[in-house]
Amino acid sequence: MAKYRAQIGDRQFKVEVNGKDGRAMIDGKLASVDSAWLAGSDHNLSLVLDNRSFDLRIEEHDDHLEVIHAGRRVACTIIDEHLADLQKLAGLQEKPKGKTIVKSPMPGLIVKVLVGIGDTVAKGDRLLVVEAMKMENEVKAPVAGRVTKIHAAKGDAVTAGKELVTIQ
Repeated sequence: MAKYRAQIGDRQFKVEVNGKDGRAMIDGKLASVDSAWLAGSDHNLSLVLDNRSFDLRIEEHDDHLEVIHAGRRVACTIIDEHLADLQKLAGLQEKPKGKTIVKSPMPGLIVKVLVGIGDTVAKGDRLLVVEAMKMENEVKAPVAGRVTKIHAAKGDAVTAGKELVTIQ
């Protein structure tokens, strides 16, 4: 059973999906689920949830999805529960002498370094891209500041918790 954490608008959910039998647990409540991408589209989804039908349009953005239903647009993020736990651990940056050390949220390969030493970054700016399990995951600045050290380079293999960038 795959476990996810979802945020839709300002509401958060824990979702467990069993792809074999069309059942899911949403915040501990059993639900029947069926879905299919409409022919010729990778953005239009037909979803049946507990015998209620929804026609959805899914738009991908850098850090979230937008789900459009009946003309209403809602921001949505969905993350694997294990990855969410790793990201939470990586968020426990050390802060000696006003420094923030950004760590890798997962093991993987550095495929892009988007900042240089001396660059000024805002909270949420993209710093690096880590490829894990054939998916690219952006590592973003948790604080605003100046990049004082880069601990990894393109092509480096990193472990979860490996120091990547220092921001002061």
